[in-house]
Amino acid sequence: MVLIKIILYMKIMKQFETMSISNFIHITKEGVIYKDPSVQRRLCWDNGNKEGYLKSLKLNLHSDNFVICDIESCIDRAKFDGNTEDYKYFKNLYDLGYRYISIDGANRTEFLLELYHKYYNRGIPVPEDISNIFYSEIQICKYKQTTKEDLHLIFLYKNSHKSPNDQEKRNSILGPVSTFVRSMGDTYQGVLGVVPKVNNFSRMKDLEHITSLLMYHQNPIIKPTPSKLTNLYRKTEIDNQKEFISIMKIWGMCITLIYVTKSKLSSSTSFNLFMFILDMNRKYRCVLNKDVLPQFVEKYLELDNLRRANTIHNEPKTNWTLLNRNMGGNLGYKFECIYENFKPFVNDYFYELDGKRLFTEFEKIMVHIENGYMVKLKDGSFEMVTILQMLNGEFYHGGHKLKPFTKGGKGDKYNL
Repeated sequence: MVLIKIILYMKIMKQFETMSISNFIHITKEGVIYKDPSVQRRLCWDNGNKEGYLKSLKLNLHSDNFVICDIESCIDRAKFDGNTEDYKYFKNLYDLGYRYISIDGANRTEFLLELYHKYYNRGIPVPEDISNIFYSEIQICKYKQTTKEDLHLIFLYKNSHKSPNDQEKRNSILGPVSTFVRSMGDTYQGVLGVVPKVNNFSRMKDLEHITSLLMYHQNPIIKPTPSKLTNLYRKTEIDNQKEFISIMKIWGMCITLIYVTKSKLSSSTSFNLFMFILDMNRKYRCVLNKDVLPQFVEKYLELDNLRRANTIHNEPKTNWTLLNRNMGGNLGYKFECIYENFKPFVNDYFYELDGKRLFTEFEKIMVHIENGYMVKLKDGSFEMVTILQMLNGEFYHGGHKLKPFTKGGKGDKYNL
């Protein structure tokens, strides 16, 4: 007897539907189409793009499909596959009232909405050529039974021959890196907004800058080239994410202070500052003192200006101004230049962390005996406890008494 294994599966389906622009606008206004930032370019059309599309509509020469995904069928696929992550994603959108996910056509959709509001919400006569546009038809490409990963692949393949830049393509790569970079972009949007060129939000240059900073944090010896940045998005986890977030907080405060001084900001200025703060920590165990950030920024800018002035006649490889035309180049040399200039002032602005952070059990016992078996409680009172009670970390903690570790406190018995 021959046994035949039957494999059941649900595959992606694609349907094409013709719809009038007025009906499409009506559906869009109802709020049932979700724009997932991970599979959608940001709005980036300028007046030239809008005028060109308007002309194609008037002449009925528009041809590109609007691409959407049917959420309900994706829920069915997720249940069939037993994919709990996809199920949660699609079911959450459905419960919020969404029925479709937009994959391609955001700029065109936004323009059509603008055109509609311009003429139909003002109570004025609508020109015939504009009215004809809303009765003309567009083609809708509707995907069904897709996975979350399929959405990202559809976006990439759909735009492989078009104009999305490298970062817009990276943004659609499914994984923890793209999600993390977008969240950091949201958090530091105001800071990134004051850095020229980086503040080109419509083309995701802000996210590309964060990606470059993250690339250096993950592997400082690799130059942040476009291909290397793309490879970063394929990592399954981010190393020491907590450290990166901590450095970004300080970097953000410093960039804001630099902006207040009206000093010139650039992507290189931003990158160099991040690199300096990070590597002072990694190479020299030095943490920037947040209490003196304004003074630190003033000194940092002073030394940067001196480097520019003192190397203005140097050859390109040592000319600070020319070096910084390439943000990701010669990073090791740049750090050493900044560090050597800043070396005499390190103690004024940084805490040097002790190489020993934790106290040994022996040290805790010795200090506890010297203190007459007394421990200080949170309310300031004292309590007598045995050695074994004191060693129970669930109830008692032996920390840095006089100066916290994060502010340069020593890990010796005198600070226990």
